Amino acid sequence: MAHLIKFTKMHGLGNDFVVLDKITQNFVLSSKLITSIADRRLGIGCDQLLIAEPPTEPDMDFFLRIYNQDGTEASQCGNGARCFARFIQDTGLSPNTTLQVGTLSGLLKLTLLADNQVSVTMGIPQFSPKSIPTLLTPKQDFEYELTLEGIALPKRCHILSMGNPHCVMTVANINTAEVDLIGRQLQNPALFPEGVNVSFVQPMAKNHILLRTFERGVGETPSCGSAACAAVVAGISTHALSKEVKVSLPHGSLSVKWPSPEAPVELIGTTESVYQGHFVTVRNEYEPY
Repeated sequence: MAHLIKFTKMHGLGNDFVVLDKITQNFVLSSKLITSIADRRLGIGCDQLLIAEPPTEPDMDFFLRIYNQDGTEASQCGNGARCFARFIQDTGLSPNTTLQVGTLSGLLKLTLLADNQVSVTMGIPQFSPKSIPTLLTPKQDFEYELTLEGIALPKRCHILSMGNPHCVMTVANINTAEVDLIGRQLQNPALFPEGVNVSFVQPMAKNHILLRTFERGVGETPSCGSAACAAVVAGISTHALSKEVKVSLPHGSLSVKWPSPEAPVELIGTTESVYQGHFVTVRNEYEPY
């Protein structure tokens, strides 16, 4: 039996999403269908699939479910959360300019600002190996030594969680960084049981960095909100960056603020709605996730 599903295509600085509303629509999707939707040649094409669901707790307005390009479920996505807030407003699901949205990594505060900008309070960074998680070492530190056979790496890297695992490396020139090679090699369960987002940072000033990121389950993306936060947190933790930083990316910039170690990180940037449409599935193409 054919099943019609409406969607919205959105992006945050080139990090693109297909957004589905499961509040006024009823559907369940298989990993196969998710990867088909995300396919850039045979489907709609996106880095992540976002699903708006009803709240699961009294203090939530909505629940945001996130799937990567490869069909795996993600716990956090800063750019996706910002686009989600714009989607909720544009579709009339809520008139509020501030939303409390649940994710697998916890509650996010989303605030719609002027000029298509959205702020998301990402939570407090976690540094313990267990919370990241990483099997590199049982001892918590701000910097770690990391080696890969036959691959030249920066001598030190920063590993932390922004609700999802991140490895941050400082390089002299991000244009020559081997983002795809190193990013894929680090998707090693012996090092990172849940995979890891790998970022390469080129410092420009105390309040300005350039960034490239390999996202787990996706590959290199034009922008990654949680990676921007992780990169700034890593720099602040080692006193290399100020408490508010401009993060430059191929299609624009994000602003990241981290006032103190006990405070949540705030991410601010633009969002864009590209187009709306629908796709048709048949019953045997989807199953409960």
